[in-house]
Amino acid sequence: MHFYTILDLNYNIISLIDILGVIQGVILGSLLLFVHQSKRKSTLFLGLFILAYSLEFIPSILTDIKLVEYYPQLTYLPFDFIWLMFPLFYKYVRHISVFPEKSNYIYLYPGILSFIFQLIIFFFPLEIQTTIYESIPYLLFSLLGILYSIWIAIKTVQWINLHIGEVHNQFSKTEKRELQWAKLFVIIGLLFIISSIFAAFFKESFWVALLFSLVNVALLYWVSLRGILQKNISPLFQNVVSSSTTITATSQLSNNKKTSNFTPEKGEVQEKESLEKQELLVKKVTDYIILNKLYIKEDLTIVEVAKAVKKHPKTVSSAINKVRNVNFNTYINTFRIEKAKELLLSPIAQNLSIEGVSNEVGFNSKSAFYAAFKKIVGTTPTLYQKQNS
Repeated sequence: MHFYTILDLNYNIISLIDILGVIQGVILGSLLLFVHQSKRKSTLFLGLFILAYSLEFIPSILTDIKLVEYYPQLTYLPFDFIWLMFPLFYKYVRHISVFPEKSNYIYLYPGILSFIFQLIIFFFPLEIQTTIYESIPYLLFSLLGILYSIWIAIKTVQWINLHIGEVHNQFSKTEKRELQWAKLFVIIGLLFIISSIFAAFFKESFWVALLFSLVNVALLYWVSLRGILQKNISPLFQNVVSSSTTITATSQLSNNKKTSNFTPEKGEVQEKESLEKQELLVKKVTDYIILNKLYIKEDLTIVEVAKAVKKHPKTVSSAINKVRNVNFNTYINTFRIEKAKELLLSPIAQNLSIEGVSNEVGFNSKSAFYAAFKKIVGTTPTLYQKQNS
């Protein structure tokens, strides 16, 4: 008798955690939808994602607190969003990324149809609902939904990787623009789905249920907070993205839509130049950057450099990639690190902390400075200073 009391109490604890998840999800999701009203279109999809994520807690809550025993008609609530959640997050990522997003909602259609189907079935008699949801076809339908979610999650990671590459080609300051948090969330979500599949084959354990509940609520809070803080990453110049079996991207100048302050010379277009011309262009860019110490500017962009040499930004970016075999971000960081090495070994270093040195050479954070220094020099700024002083 005492054992069953403890078991009930444990499940009440899990239900309490889930209820808190629902409450925070509804509040934060609604907040994101409110922010959407301020013309930040991307938050619409994240807000809907958060709401769908939080509503999925409700069926398990009602089961755990044994409410469905008193109200059996609540057994099959239409809150299974396996077909919809990852597509919503994918649309969110597409809208905030550096590439312009076309109004394509095809990936949302299966999830919308699945919800409509569940909603219709919900008004059927309980016996018919049970027959449908326990049938082999519906089991296969659910399995297909899991596979669809995994596929969309992989596409999301691919898109973020593509986005990161383009951000590094356009900006010298990439913090808060890389969407690494979104990539990590998707990867954790994938692992979570796979773990849930394996867990279904084993006897339900209180500790496993508690762990899944805690992870779910933590992920819900984390993605909501990061989504609220995340700003859209506007492209510096127009990009055209095509998608086939693998995601590829090319960029072109748009004469009809303003996406930056870059104004080309008359008759100038993005051009494929010979290697010799590209080398001359990179030398011209390098000389200009060194002469004017542009690398010290914290948020230097490819557009500013391109305007100075009167070339299209994509032409400059392609030349740097081809000649130096690095992206624009790494290219600028090489100048910063060289200057940092000079400062670290000079008398000035006695009056500057490592963070002070990083600020002097154009980095806006100590972590970004350490990462760039380690990547280019192969050691940390502190060790470099000790080894060479």
